[in-house]
Amino acid sequence: MDILFFHGLNLSSTASDDIHVSAWTSGEGSEAHLWPKTWLSQDFPRARILAISYDSHLITTAGQGRTDLHNTAESLMTCLLMEREELLLRPLILVGHCFGGVLIKQLCVHAHDRQGEGAQMETRTELRLHGRFDNLRREYRWRIASVGELKETEWGASRCVMVPEASARYGEFTSVQADHISLSKPTGKDSLVYMLLMMLIEQPSSRDYTPGNEQTVPPIASELLAFQVEKVHRSLKSSTCLGFHGMGGIGKSTLARVVFNRLNGEFEYSCFISDVKLKARITHEDLLHAMHHYGEKMKYNECTWGHLRGRKVLVVLDDVDKYEHLQILGYIASNMSSREDRYIVTSRDVALLGTLRSILQPREVELYRVPFLDESSARKLLLSYGVPDPPAEEFVDRVVDVCNGLPLSLEVIGKYLHENRGEEEIWKKSVEALRNCADISNFKERLWDILQLSYDSLANEAKEMFLDSSSFFVGSSWRLQEAKVAWRVHFGPDFADDFWTCLVKKSLVNDVRDDELILIHEQMKDLGTKLAMGSGGGGKCSRTWNKKILSKALGIPTTEQHQVAMSSSGRTSRKQVISVSRQLRECIKDVIALRLEEPMPITMEDISNMRGLRYLDSSKDLTPIPGTAIPSGVVLLRWRGQITSIADMFDPDQMYVLTVFHLEAPRLLEVPDSFGFLPRLQILTFTGCKFTTLPHSFGELLGLQHLEFTNCTELCSLPESFGHLSNLEFLSFSVADMYGEKSSEAGEENFLPASFGDLVQLKILILYGCRSLHALPESFSKLESLEELRIERCNNLLTLSDLFGELPELRTLDVCHCRSLPEVPVSFGTLSKLRAVRIADCESFRAETLGDLVSLESLVISDCKSLHQLPGTLGQLSKLRKLEICGTEADELRTTVSSLGNLQPLDIVRMRTVDH
Repeated sequence: MDILFFHGLNLSSTASDDIHVSAWTSGEGSEAHLWPKTWLSQDFPRARILAISYDSHLITTAGQGRTDLHNTAESLMTCLLMEREELLLRPLILVGHCFGGVLIKQLCVHAHDRQGEGAQMETRTELRLHGRFDNLRREYRWRIASVGELKETEWGASRCVMVPEASARYGEFTSVQADHISLSKPTGKDSLVYMLLMMLIEQPSSRDYTPGNEQTVPPIASELLAFQVEKVHRSLKSSTCLGFHGMGGIGKSTLARVVFNRLNGEFEYSCFISDVKLKARITHEDLLHAMHHYGEKMKYNECTWGHLRGRKVLVVLDDVDKYEHLQILGYIASNMSSREDRYIVTSRDVALLGTLRSILQPREVELYRVPFLDESSARKLLLSYGVPDPPAEEFVDRVVDVCNGLPLSLEVIGKYLHENRGEEEIWKKSVEALRNCADISNFKERLWDILQLSYDSLANEAKEMFLDSSSFFVGSSWRLQEAKVAWRVHFGPDFADDFWTCLVKKSLVNDVRDDELILIHEQMKDLGTKLAMGSGGGGKCSRTWNKKILSKALGIPTTEQHQVAMSSSGRTSRKQVISVSRQLRECIKDVIALRLEEPMPITMEDISNMRGLRYLDSSKDLTPIPGTAIPSGVVLLRWRGQITSIADMFDPDQMYVLTVFHLEAPRLLEVPDSFGFLPRLQILTFTGCKFTTLPHSFGELLGLQHLEFTNCTELCSLPESFGHLSNLEFLSFSVADMYGEKSSEAGEENFLPASFGDLVQLKILILYGCRSLHALPESFSKLESLEELRIERCNNLLTLSDLFGELPELRTLDVCHCRSLPEVPVSFGTLSKLRAVRIADCESFRAETLGDLVSLESLVISDCKSLHQLPGTLGQLSKLRKLEICGTEADELRTTVSSLGNLQPLDIVRMRTVDH
């Protein structure tokens, strides 16, 4: 192979400076050496290594600094072609620094132009250099790796990061602890820059991929884990599966993410499933849903096991704690003919990982214990969080020593000390506390005391929020959005978000989006549970109750223990139940959060006595008891039970602060008029309820922002007052069963009222199985904020509003299985912001105005039997990137699709027709 080095800008004012040598020289004085010659030639003795020289002076004089990028590339191309004339088939690796990287791009463009294709490209569009190079990269499937600086570079009297990450990030990107100049001067063979180059040379080619599933890791992680990543990379060449094990906080997940980012481009299909322990099991659907094709997210119906068979597949399961989680890997291995698929699993339980050998036999499985950081790496990690210079510097060694090389503790303490930079007294007290932690023999207790330093510095409201998150919300189906809505009631609308941001910055909780589940590191969760168990006056699980906490504190068995006890004794005595209830009543008044699960012996009477209760999440059926009610201070409520009236749970007049309410009540036939008296309700979900309509007072829920009806099969109409919900942003109706086979019969009354258009804040609308929906009301065009509309299995829908095209913000339209819908209205073509359209199984559908959607990027049409021809104007859609057509009459489509040749950015065209 040939390896060519292109130097950066020459900052010298003299013409004698040999920058093509000095740019790649490491060491000083007698230790100085040209590392591509001394190191690279040893590691790759059959490679020809060339350092390219050209004028790159920044200072312009009569004889230098007059470089023209185009002419320089042209001249170098001529020289290189002469040099490689007889060796054109040798692999070629180009290494550039600074200006050298720009020159490499221009060189590649010249090479392409010499084949006679460049002129045609220029006439089609005026692309900038990077745009042209990126198109060539995709066409020729070049593998690109880039490195960015994290340290500032001295530039005259100033210091700055010369090339920020936003400019440097391209291809497989890694940040290193170096300034701009030293990027091209690795300090040794063990430096990250050199190791990255080695990995690129060892496997130079990789099909282009879009890094849509790149995992987020701290910039310092790639540098600190370089040795481990290299070791793992080599192990995976011979082993099918690697199991990372070690204690919580050791960095198993971070290592898995760094390795995944490094290897992702080498595999055709890949997926990373995090926080597996929160799932009961991993299904085939979970895996397919998470799959990416060369880094691009695939739709579920695009990816089947048939697609994966015989292909290179990379699967990472992070944080596994059950045998059932691993069984999916056995299914994959037994059904894949490829021996190149690879699996990575992380877990605290080394014995559990050992079962992979039997699951995957006869394939090779290797277990890898993730080590603690050494002192040097621990110090780098701590300082990377911005720990300031002296006087605080004198305490750094003590912090590193006490944290024992555990990345999680170094991260939490590092962020805490950085937050208090300049507060020398706080530093002294912190180090004294850490010194006391060092005297604790139990490692877990010592770790918790270290982490608690950051917790103790929080405001009281933030402490409450952390305890809520770690002992109640984490591991549940509640999303951050719902938790924030509840917190705003107690901590104020202006402060709840600030307190959460504080927790994220301190690494006490994970940084997740509002629509995602709350995630917390296992060690932080354990700390929060420990604190919650001792937070009340009684000191016994007085704040949060769930199955595990009651089991630890009061000896109440978990589900597994309960089953064993029942099988051995056959029954539980009444005397045992009474003694448990008495024990509970001693501290029941202090309970703030309750997650009610089987077999917890909590009754409705017990709940009504929890006067301080804020959060109630019941996953088991609750039976109402006369004279009892849910405490009026509950803010967040999930109820599951056989109630026939909401009054059996609570009096709406008394629930002043209820903001989040999920109700699953299959015997509920009516929503009372008093339901409209819930002034703070913002998120409401009905599941499996049997009411046919809603009361007029429902329109008085003026604070409602999120409303869902799931499998409410009898709902057939809405009151005219429904349009009064002026703050509603998300609305979903699922009024049929899963397959749309059951719902209320179509009647004369239309499902959506005339006032529906008054929902001026509505952004997302989902209509599933609404058999009573015949047409969208004329007021529908007044939904000025609507961005996403999904209509599915509404088989009696005959038409959309004639003013449908007046929806100014609509970006996504998905219409499926609406077999009576003949066509979209003429105004459809005026939806100027519509970007994605999917029409599926609409047998009568025709598409005369699709070609007028000027912003359309994705168009999917399937099983529309009446569609014989796409409009000729479709070829004018300059932004169209994806076109899929299947299940249509093909004869007249071929001519239409051929006109799409004018679409410059078209990446994917899939034609799957009835007659092939």
